[in-house]
Amino acid sequence: LNTTIGRMKRLVDEFSALRGDLSLDKRAANLADIVGEVLRDVGSERLKEVTIEKNMDESIRIHVDEHYIYKVVLNVLINALEAMNGKGRLSIRSERNGEYAILSVKDTGVGMTKEFIQQRLFKPFQSSKAKGLGIGLHQCRTIIEAHAGSIEVMSEPGVGTEFRIKLPLVNNHQT
Repeated sequence: LNTTIGRMKRLVDEFSALRGDLSLDKRAANLADIVGEVLRDVGSERLKEVTIEKNMDESIRIHVDEHYIYKVVLNVLINALEAMNGKGRLSIRSERNGEYAILSVKDTGVGMTKEFIQQRLFKPFQSSKAKGLGIGLHQCRTIIEAHAGSIEVMSEPGVGTEFRIKLPLVNNHQT
């Protein structure tokens, strides 16, 4: 019963995120810890043929709802792994930029055209995957924007893709 209730709650959360109707519980969170948790949950089996270059600033603390930011990082990492077909180089790094943290996730996957990025990438129900629902990146952008952040993408077909996620740093008045 608990798993059914949990699944139903997650579905409600996902549809709320699609509508942009998010109830955020923002707190101070360590960005490197969130990325580490996602990598652990993705599992070594999916990462066995991927070279991971991780350069995370362990001191970066962001003011976010950890549950939602975990989902964003998970979605971006899984998309990167799928674009590389489980083989290649994945670079994950963080840095400070003024009042924001920047999380960069770069893969050596198939890449995307400028037209696809401009016309379809963040639109709901658009996917380049045969079994994709096309809600992942639309939902990610909605979540990031609800946190007063932004997401941008640079990509080149046959070379790979880089997502840059900008999220507010914790200021001295937040816990």
